[in-house]
Amino acid sequence: MVVVVGVNDKMNELAAIMGMCNLKRHCIAIEGSCRVCERYRDNSGNIPGIIFLNSESAESANYTYFSVIVKK
Repeated sequence: MVVVVGVNDKMNELAAIMGMCNLKRHCIAIEGSCRVCERYRDNSGNIPGIIFLNSESAESANYTYFSVIVKK
């Protein structure tokens, strides 16, 4: 009797190699996003009504989102 359907999927060698090659670029992209985030904070931090939400720790942040609250 099958209770839960599962998947046992395997990645082929070409997909695994492409993933490994893209890991280097991914780290570079995260570093670039971090620099952009820091520039926003440095250049916009003194504007009244602009509040930056606390981001995750630098060890786990990927800087995909940059949340800002704008108050009147």
